[in-house]
Amino acid sequence: MTLTGEQIGIFVGCCIFLIPAIYFIQKLSGKPENRNITPQPLQVTAVPEFMTTAQCRQLHEQQKTDFQLMIQVATGQFKSVVHEELRRTEETHASRTEELRLEIKKDIGGVHEKINACSVAIGELRGELKEGSHE
Repeated sequence: MTLTGEQIGIFVGCCIFLIPAIYFIQKLSGKPENRNITPQPLQVTAVPEFMTTAQCRQLHEQQKTDFQLMIQVATGQFKSVVHEELRRTEETHASRTEELRLEIKKDIGGVHEKINACSVAIGELRGELKEGSHE
């Protein structure tokens, strides 16, 4: 089922008419309107007494001391985290350095083997050349 433009217009018109009609009927019925203001702006509550200047200074000094203590604790924690990270980094570098050293040692061993093989091959070639020149 499809709605035509005319049907949609009639529906919207009915809604526009019905909403004020509902409010009007509620007003005529004598039902009180629900008007809540939150938070209650007219509510009267007791307030604590004002601080003296000495109390304010004392509170400020206490907060200052607490803040300095928090900074010291945070600094100590930061230093321990940095120290631990440096230790891990050094361990990683040490293990990587050892791995590279062993890899280089292995590569150098391979080069020495090739040089020795070349020396043997050169010696054999010299021997063959000498035998060929003596014949």
